[in-house]
Amino acid sequence: MAIFIVFVVGAVIIGAGSMLSPSWPTKQPRVGISASFSLALLVGGAVWWASLFSWGTLVIDYLMFALVSFVVLGGTLSGAQARAEAKGEELADQDMGWTGPEDLAFFAMVALLAIMPMLLVPLPAGVGAAETGFLAVLAKQGGTLNTLAPFHPDVYYLHPPGYPAIVAYLSAQMHQPISMVLSALAAVSLVLAAWSAYDLGSELGDKRLGRATTLALLIGVGLLRTYLGGNFTHVMGFAFAITAFILLIRIARGGGRFDLIGGGLMLGAACIANFEMGVVALLAYVAVLITYLLPFGERPTRKSWLNLTLGIGVVFFFGVGPWLVNNWTLMTNVQRFADGPTMGNLSVMLQNNLVLLPLALLGIWVAWKDRTHHWLQVTVICLIWLLLVVDLTVIGILPTLLPFIANNLNLELTAQIGAIIPLTTLAGMGLLWLWERIPLGLRSIARARIYWLAGAGVIVLALVIAGGNTTWQRIQDTLMLDDVYGTQEEIDASRWMYENLPAEATILTAPTQVWVPVLAERDALASMLYPGAADQPDVLHTLPDDATPYNTLMDTSVFAEDALADFTHVLTNIPSDDVDQLQAIEENEALDLIYNEGMQVWEIR
Repeated sequence: MAIFIVFVVGAVIIGAGSMLSPSWPTKQPRVGISASFSLALLVGGAVWWASLFSWGTLVIDYLMFALVSFVVLGGTLSGAQARAEAKGEELADQDMGWTGPEDLAFFAMVALLAIMPMLLVPLPAGVGAAETGFLAVLAKQGGTLNTLAPFHPDVYYLHPPGYPAIVAYLSAQMHQPISMVLSALAAVSLVLAAWSAYDLGSELGDKRLGRATTLALLIGVGLLRTYLGGNFTHVMGFAFAITAFILLIRIARGGGRFDLIGGGLMLGAACIANFEMGVVALLAYVAVLITYLLPFGERPTRKSWLNLTLGIGVVFFFGVGPWLVNNWTLMTNVQRFADGPTMGNLSVMLQNNLVLLPLALLGIWVAWKDRTHHWLQVTVICLIWLLLVVDLTVIGILPTLLPFIANNLNLELTAQIGAIIPLTTLAGMGLLWLWERIPLGLRSIARARIYWLAGAGVIVLALVIAGGNTTWQRIQDTLMLDDVYGTQEEIDASRWMYENLPAEATILTAPTQVWVPVLAERDALASMLYPGAADQPDVLHTLPDDATPYNTLMDTSVFAEDALADFTHVLTNIPSDDVDQLQAIEENEALDLIYNEGMQVWEIR
């Protein structure tokens, strides 16, 4: 079913992008950019409306209708071609924005790679997706994007609202588990990020550079490690940040009003999709401004400067302003993460980009040597961008000036992902230079055998998927991914609770059972929340150190003191052959065993 969700969501978003790409009246429409923009309109529009009025899935229905209407009324490829011919223009291949059959085969392989983890493990790795999943539960049931309603309606909680909003909508409309929708949307976001990288290279050069940039993004491992590690909001943020970067460059080079609107909205969408990637995208904006102030290369016109400064700012604050106003007090008072800039973050940054670094250095040399493709200015942008990321995560000037930013960012994770886009841009130039050093005859053979190579890649991926848990364990060890916190028994028990427990049930679980509240869609002790992100952290459930649901149940003083008054049910993991433990708990008159299939669900009387 997860693959079906990937297909449906991907068909809607990429289909809208394919139709919007040629109808967007700019010089070089791109499918990846347009698809990311389409998703950003849904994400940003939902958050914008919820911040001004109220949240509801019907809002996204209206937004999807508006998106389709805009695409249809704007015209498709024939309309774009007709406009060009009316002006006496002949659109070149790179200006058409269409991806060739060989490139489509490559993106099909990327899609297969994206669905691979859903076939290998039952749940995403780590705990990042668990927080997003639980926030989607709150959005789906509580009707807000900034409180913990319906479980704790008076508690305000700071988090990027974009991803949970879309997941809550898709789960409600498609009647599918939130965990499944989480993974499916992440898979589509991964494809969008790769396609946007293709468009980035195509904008800077041609389709050859587009292919090289996409390949650099994937072999650099950083994006895949982020995706496989369950940091799904970051993957969506990647797609939005890459698109914003492209549009900023287009504006500086004289882009039209649609580039202006798209650039400002994409910066805002990156922020509400993921805080870390949003700040990284804003640093790219600062790097663009600094670079075009330097006295070399092509200088923006006065109109372009006005668009880059005032125009982008107006559009950006129009998009995210309502959310910022509603959450400003929360942003400046809570502290999601306590760790500040450290030298250790530099090691994290270098380790996560070992493959990209030598290719990026080669790309810098290529740009310095050949200044005919505007590559030198883009290289300077990327270098300034990298310096800003290093300052944010290692040196600490920006966090000192803007402490609320550092308080709400995971700076270690920011160091891990913040350098990927600028290094990918530079590495793409280096990869293309290496490709051109290969003899023409060998390159022709490779192009002629592209479908054979794609078929071989599909076979390899199929064998990897067939490996199941063994394959995943090797991937986890190689990429140093977190464990998967969830078993099939937990999934079955959670789905039983979803179908049988009352909506107001509160479940006592082990702290590591972070997927139980997501799958059961009930409040639970293991709800993956950061207490520092809430304005009332003491309200959140806590379990004493070294305590487990089992030894809590065995402690009769707990019941005497009525310490479990906040809970209505308990989930335990007692082996079925451990009769003594089960009997010991069953003797407690305060408990009733209502489920016993690998795990046990107890009702507190």
